[in-house]
Amino acid sequence: MSALCLRIIASCCMLLDHIGYLFPQLGILRYVGRLAFPLYVFLLVNGYRHSSSRPGYALRMGLFALVSQVPFCLFCGYGDYFAKGNVFFTLLLALLVLWATDTLAGKKPLRWLAPLPALLAYGLYYFGLLNTDYEAKGFLLALSFFYLGDRKLLCLLASLASLFHSLLLSYALQLVKLLLGREAVFAALSPWQLAQLFALAALPLIFLYNGKKGKTPASPLGKRVLQWGFYLFYPLHMLILYLVA
Repeated sequence: MSALCLRIIASCCMLLDHIGYLFPQLGILRYVGRLAFPLYVFLLVNGYRHSSSRPGYALRMGLFALVSQVPFCLFCGYGDYFAKGNVFFTLLLALLVLWATDTLAGKKPLRWLAPLPALLAYGLYYFGLLNTDYEAKGFLLALSFFYLGDRKLLCLLASLASLFHSLLLSYALQLVKLLLGREAVFAALSPWQLAQLFALAALPLIFLYNGKKGKTPASPLGKRVLQWGFYLFYPLHMLILYLVA
Protein backbone atom coordinates (compact mmCIF):
# COMPACT_ATOMS: atom_id res chain seq x y z
CA MET A 1 0.00 0.00 0.00
CA SER A 2 1.51 3.32 -1.10
CA ALA A 3 1.72 6.59 0.82
CA LEU A 4 -0.77 8.12 -1.61
CA CYS A 5 -3.26 5.34 -0.89
CA LEU A 6 -2.86 5.84 2.88
CA ARG A 7 -3.35 9.59 2.47
CA ILE A 8 -6.57 9.09 0.51
CA ILE A 9 -7.89 6.65 3.14
CA ALA A 10 -6.96 9.07 5.93
CA SER A 11 -8.72 11.96 4.19
CA CYS A 12 -11.88 9.92 3.65
CA CYS A 13 -11.90 8.75 7.28
CA MET A 14 -11.43 12.32 8.49
CA LEU A 15 -14.30 13.53 6.32
CA LEU A 16 -16.60 10.80 7.66
CA ASP A 17 -15.54 11.59 11.23
CA HIS A 18 -16.39 15.26 10.82
CA ILE A 19 -19.73 14.50 9.19
CA GLY A 20 -20.55 12.31 12.18
CA TYR A 21 -19.44 15.10 14.51
CA LEU A 22 -21.77 17.66 12.98
CA PHE A 23 -24.72 15.35 12.49
CA PRO A 24 -25.29 13.18 15.62
CA GLN A 25 -27.71 10.91 13.77
CA LEU A 26 -24.68 9.78 11.74
CA GLY A 27 -22.51 9.39 14.83
CA ILE A 28 -21.48 5.87 13.86
CA LEU A 29 -19.22 7.46 11.24
CA ARG A 30 -17.01 8.70 14.04
CA TYR A 31 -15.85 5.14 14.68
CA VAL A 32 -14.53 4.96 11.13
CA GLY A 33 -13.04 8.41 11.66
CA ARG A 34 -10.82 7.11 14.48
CA LEU A 35 -8.48 5.67 11.82
CA ALA A 36 -7.61 9.08 10.39
CA PHE A 37 -5.31 10.48 13.06
CA PRO A 38 -2.91 7.48 13.37
CA LEU A 39 -2.67 7.39 9.57
CA TYR A 40 -1.80 11.09 9.42
CA VAL A 41 0.81 10.68 12.16
CA PHE A 42 2.38 7.78 10.29
CA LEU A 43 2.45 9.85 7.10
CA LEU A 44 4.12 12.63 9.08
CA VAL A 45 6.81 10.23 10.27
CA ASN A 46 7.24 8.92 6.75
CA GLY A 47 7.52 12.50 5.48
CA TYR A 48 10.16 13.24 8.12
CA ARG A 49 12.21 10.26 6.98
CA HIS A 50 12.12 11.21 3.29
CA SER A 51 11.89 15.00 3.35
CA SER A 52 14.62 16.80 1.42
CA SER A 53 14.21 19.84 3.71
CA ARG A 54 13.00 19.28 7.26
CA PRO A 55 12.92 23.02 8.04
CA GLY A 56 10.76 23.50 4.94
CA TYR A 57 8.51 20.64 6.04
CA ALA A 58 8.05 22.20 9.49
CA LEU A 59 7.43 25.62 7.96
CA ARG A 60 4.74 24.16 5.69
CA MET A 61 3.05 22.49 8.66
CA GLY A 62 3.12 25.75 10.59
CA LEU A 63 1.68 27.70 7.67
CA PHE A 64 -1.28 25.38 7.28
CA ALA A 65 -1.80 25.34 11.05
CA LEU A 66 -2.35 29.09 10.89
CA VAL A 67 -4.54 28.86 7.78
CA SER A 68 -6.69 26.13 9.36
CA GLN A 69 -7.27 27.77 12.74
CA VAL A 70 -10.32 29.88 11.86
CA PRO A 71 -12.13 27.08 9.94
CA PHE A 72 -11.33 24.70 12.82
CA CYS A 73 -12.81 27.03 15.45
CA LEU A 74 -15.90 27.73 13.33
CA PHE A 75 -16.40 24.01 12.76
CA CYS A 76 -16.00 23.14 16.47
CA GLY A 77 -18.06 26.11 17.65
CA TYR A 78 -15.27 27.79 19.61
CA GLY A 79 -15.99 31.47 20.18
CA ASP A 80 -12.35 32.07 21.07
CA TYR A 81 -10.05 31.43 18.12
CA PHE A 82 -7.18 30.74 20.54
CA ALA A 83 -9.13 28.29 22.72
CA LYS A 84 -7.63 25.21 21.10
CA GLY A 85 -5.14 24.57 18.31
CA ASN A 86 -6.12 22.54 15.28
CA VAL A 87 -4.53 19.22 14.40
CA PHE A 88 -1.82 20.84 12.27
CA PHE A 89 -0.39 22.36 15.46
CA THR A 90 -0.44 18.87 17.01
CA LEU A 91 1.35 17.40 14.01
CA LEU A 92 3.85 20.28 13.94
CA LEU A 93 4.76 19.65 17.58
CA ALA A 94 5.02 15.91 16.85
CA LEU A 95 7.43 16.71 14.00
CA LEU A 96 9.56 18.98 16.20
CA VAL A 97 9.67 16.47 19.07
CA LEU A 98 10.61 13.67 16.68
CA TRP A 99 13.26 15.82 15.03
CA ALA A 100 14.80 16.86 18.33
CA THR A 101 14.70 13.33 19.74
CA ASP A 102 16.24 11.83 16.62
CA THR A 103 18.97 14.47 16.56
CA LEU A 104 19.91 13.96 20.22
CA ALA A 105 19.80 10.17 19.91
CA GLY A 106 22.23 10.36 16.99
CA LYS A 107 24.89 12.21 18.99
CA LYS A 108 26.69 10.01 21.51
CA PRO A 109 27.50 12.74 24.06
CA LEU A 110 23.87 13.91 24.04
CA ARG A 111 22.11 10.56 23.70
CA TRP A 112 21.01 10.56 27.32
CA LEU A 113 19.07 13.77 26.64
CA ALA A 114 16.95 12.13 23.91
CA PRO A 115 13.82 11.66 26.12
CA LEU A 116 13.87 15.35 27.11
CA PRO A 117 11.87 16.79 24.14
CA ALA A 118 9.00 14.33 24.73
CA LEU A 119 9.02 15.00 28.48
CA LEU A 120 8.92 18.77 27.90
CA ALA A 121 6.08 18.45 25.39
CA TYR A 122 4.14 16.17 27.71
CA GLY A 123 4.60 18.66 30.54
CA LEU A 124 3.16 21.46 28.39
CA TYR A 125 0.00 19.44 27.85
CA TYR A 126 -0.21 18.03 31.36
CA PHE A 127 -0.02 21.42 33.06
CA GLY A 128 -2.44 23.03 30.62
CA LEU A 129 0.14 25.29 28.98
CA LEU A 130 -0.68 23.85 25.56
CA ASN A 131 -4.03 22.77 24.16
CA THR A 132 -4.31 21.28 20.68
CA ASP A 133 -6.50 18.69 19.04
CA TYR A 134 -5.52 15.13 20.11
CA GLU A 135 -3.00 16.66 22.54
CA ALA A 136 -0.01 14.46 23.46
CA LYS A 137 -1.23 11.56 21.35
CA GLY A 138 0.44 13.18 18.34
CA PHE A 139 4.08 13.06 19.39
CA LEU A 140 3.64 9.83 21.37
CA LEU A 141 2.32 8.05 18.27
CA ALA A 142 5.02 9.65 16.11
CA LEU A 143 7.78 8.32 18.37
CA SER A 144 6.09 4.89 18.44
CA PHE A 145 5.94 4.67 14.65
CA PHE A 146 9.48 6.01 14.18
CA TYR A 147 11.24 3.73 16.66
CA LEU A 148 8.97 0.67 16.74
CA GLY A 149 7.29 0.66 13.33
CA ASP A 150 9.21 -2.45 12.23
CA ARG A 151 8.27 -4.39 15.37
CA LYS A 152 4.57 -4.90 14.95
CA LEU A 153 3.69 -6.19 18.42
CA LEU A 154 5.70 -3.49 20.20
CA CYS A 155 4.24 -0.87 17.87
CA LEU A 156 0.74 -2.07 18.72
CA LEU A 157 1.43 -1.87 22.47
CA ALA A 158 3.09 1.55 22.14
CA SER A 159 0.18 2.84 20.06
CA LEU A 160 -2.27 1.59 22.67
CA ALA A 161 -0.27 3.34 25.39
CA SER A 162 -0.12 6.52 23.30
CA LEU A 163 -3.87 6.60 22.75
CA PHE A 164 -4.67 5.94 26.43
CA HIS A 165 -1.70 7.68 28.05
CA SER A 166 -3.84 9.92 30.27
CA LEU A 167 -5.90 6.97 31.53
CA LEU A 168 -2.77 4.91 32.19
CA LEU A 169 -1.21 7.80 34.07
CA SER A 170 -4.37 8.15 36.14
CA TYR A 171 -4.34 4.43 36.95
CA ALA A 172 -0.66 4.64 37.91
CA LEU A 173 -1.36 7.49 40.32
CA GLN A 174 -4.26 5.58 41.85
CA LEU A 175 -2.06 2.50 42.21
CA VAL A 176 0.50 4.58 44.13
CA LYS A 177 -2.31 5.75 46.43
CA LEU A 178 -3.35 2.14 46.95
CA LEU A 179 0.20 1.09 47.82
CA LEU A 180 0.39 3.95 50.31
CA GLY A 181 -2.76 2.71 52.00
CA ARG A 182 -4.94 5.54 50.77
CA GLU A 183 -8.31 5.30 49.05
CA ALA A 184 -7.97 4.76 45.29
CA VAL A 185 -10.58 5.07 42.56
CA PHE A 186 -10.06 3.32 39.23
CA ALA A 187 -12.47 4.91 36.77
CA ALA A 188 -14.07 2.73 34.10
CA LEU A 189 -13.65 3.54 30.43
CA SER A 190 -16.28 5.89 29.05
CA PRO A 191 -18.05 5.01 25.76
CA TRP A 192 -15.98 7.64 23.94
CA GLN A 193 -12.73 6.26 25.36
CA LEU A 194 -13.75 2.79 24.20
CA ALA A 195 -14.39 4.25 20.75
CA GLN A 196 -10.72 5.25 20.59
CA LEU A 197 -9.86 1.56 20.30
CA PHE A 198 -11.04 1.75 16.69
CA ALA A 199 -7.97 3.87 15.98
CA LEU A 200 -5.93 0.68 16.26
CA ALA A 201 -7.63 -0.51 13.06
CA ALA A 202 -5.28 1.88 11.25
CA LEU A 203 -2.27 -0.29 12.17
CA PRO A 204 -2.95 -3.12 9.67
CA LEU A 205 -3.09 -0.49 6.92
CA ILE A 206 0.16 1.04 8.16
CA PHE A 207 1.85 -2.37 8.28
CA LEU A 208 0.86 -2.88 4.63
CA TYR A 209 2.80 0.23 3.58
CA ASN A 210 5.19 -0.74 0.78
CA GLY A 211 7.57 2.21 1.04
CA LYS A 212 6.40 3.74 -2.25
CA LYS A 213 4.91 7.16 -2.90
CA GLY A 214 2.21 5.87 -5.22
CA LYS A 215 1.24 7.09 -8.67
CA THR A 216 1.56 10.87 -8.78
CA PRO A 217 1.58 13.40 -11.65
CA ALA A 218 4.77 13.40 -13.69
CA SER A 219 5.13 17.17 -13.83
CA PRO A 220 6.55 19.14 -10.86
CA LEU A 221 3.52 21.44 -10.99
CA GLY A 222 1.12 18.50 -10.84
CA LYS A 223 2.97 17.03 -7.87
CA ARG A 224 2.86 20.37 -6.08
CA VAL A 225 -0.88 20.77 -6.74
CA LEU A 226 -1.55 17.27 -5.38
CA GLN A 227 0.59 17.87 -2.30
CA TRP A 228 -0.97 21.22 -1.46
CA GLY A 229 -4.42 19.88 -2.30
CA PHE A 230 -4.16 17.34 0.53
CA TYR A 231 -3.06 20.07 2.93
CA LEU A 232 -5.89 22.39 1.88
CA PHE A 233 -8.46 19.62 2.18
CA TYR A 234 -8.35 19.95 5.97
CA PRO A 235 -9.45 23.59 6.34
CA LEU A 236 -11.65 23.61 3.23
CA HIS A 237 -13.76 20.59 4.12
CA MET A 238 -14.33 21.94 7.66
CA LEU A 239 -15.39 25.31 6.27
CA ILE A 240 -17.78 23.67 3.79
CA LEU A 241 -19.29 21.40 6.45
CA TYR A 242 -19.70 24.37 8.78
CA LEU A 243 -21.58 26.32 6.09
CA VAL A 244 -23.75 23.30 5.26
CA ALA A 245 -24.60 22.66 8.92
